[in-house]
Amino acid sequence: MQYPKVRLVYDRRKKANAGLPAAVEIEVYFAKKRMIMSTGVRVPRHCWHPEAYVVNHPDALFLNTQIENKRREIMDWITQLSIESKEFSFEALSAHLKKESQENTTPFIDWVSGQITQRRDLSHGSMKNHQKLVRALYKFGRIDSFPDLTTDAIDEFDAWLHTRNISQATVHSYHKMLKVYVRRALAKGLIKSNPYDKIKIDRGKSNIRRYLTAEQIELIRSAKLPSGLNRVRDMFLFQCATGLAYADMMGFNPDAVKQRNDRHVYCGTRTKTGEPFYIVLGREAREILDRNGGRPPQMTNQQYNIRLKVIAEAAGLDERLTSHMARHSFAVRALNSGIAIEVVAKILGHTDIATTQIYAKILNKSVEDAFDTLDT
Repeated sequence: MQYPKVRLVYDRRKKANAGLPAAVEIEVYFAKKRMIMSTGVRVPRHCWHPEAYVVNHPDALFLNTQIENKRREIMDWITQLSIESKEFSFEALSAHLKKESQENTTPFIDWVSGQITQRRDLSHGSMKNHQKLVRALYKFGRIDSFPDLTTDAIDEFDAWLHTRNISQATVHSYHKMLKVYVRRALAKGLIKSNPYDKIKIDRGKSNIRRYLTAEQIELIRSAKLPSGLNRVRDMFLFQCATGLAYADMMGFNPDAVKQRNDRHVYCGTRTKTGEPFYIVLGREAREILDRNGGRPPQMTNQQYNIRLKVIAEAAGLDERLTSHMARHSFAVRALNSGIAIEVVAKILGHTDIATTQIYAKILNKSVEDAFDTLDT
């Protein structure tokens, strides 16, 4: 079975000169007939080489990638025809290119937004973070359609993120989210290659977790508060006693508490990661549950954090309290008490022990700071 020849043609109409660019086109020749398709690339004669393609041009890499993607799209389709022993026709080629064109001109950002909406594996908080990615891409403004997903474009996006006065860890998180949708686009055939294959994004160093000492927690426990804030204090102390994240505290299921010997054991799955956790409810945690009808008080995270500021002032703390600080405080206290780091990781529901090791670094820093007092 015969298949067509495919080649690149520059300046088919012979009109290029020093100042006038000419088109780079793809010619498909079969049965004494030819079909010409545009690559969308136009360059002056001195920027064209029959073997190296675009040369002596500031965007040579990008333009050559665009040309090769167009050529490869046709070659891959013809190869698939030969594998399946199907006959070639210009009508079939036109239909294929029309379909590809319709898919590839779909705005990438709109496609990502739709993917986020359809996902059922994202928590509310994670979905908000993924929507931040969409807003960042809109502001960046240089990745619109699928063909825009090139290595150069990702490099430019990375450089743009660094102008936003955010940490390297946050930059890495944007790339981590974007990679998810790049891989999905690749799996669906919407792009031909992964632009991240030749790029390594530095993870960066996370900020040191802020936590409270046992003495500071006692100040919160004993502070005189308006009656309306007692429930908020119970929420914070419950997190300090269990290490539960806010979302997992809000999803607390009293029926999942089982008594084993003299212990009250609570097993669950982290809302954020789906990782299982396993904790024992101590005396203070059980007292808080008893005071509040068997489960922690319920409140939006925003309102919770606003009220924690008032509690910090009432307790005479300079620290800005947040819901996550209670979880950090539990982790540091657990490690300080000699609990193995692997066990703490299981309690916290960490998917990677490297996350738990951040708290071990906090302890190391505390030791170093303690030695500083010996020199005073």
